[in-house]
Amino acid sequence: MVEQSSFSKVQALYELCTTTFTPLGIPSSSSPAISKLCSLLDTVHAADVGLKEENPDDDRGMAFLD
Repeated sequence: MVEQSSFSKVQALYELCTTTFTPLGIPSSSSPAISKLCSLLDTVHAADVGLKEENPDDDRGMAFLD
């Protein structure tokens, strides 16, 4: 189950995106709106969208392919 605060963060991100971008994906407003969006994105973590935080010591499956 997703926590209420996580849902609120995702909802806030959705609402900010709908007010910041046009249906064509072009920002409809100025750089302060984009800065606000970036600031909000900086607070979103994997758990906020229902994902499990990865163990930084576990690198299985993260090898580079040649």
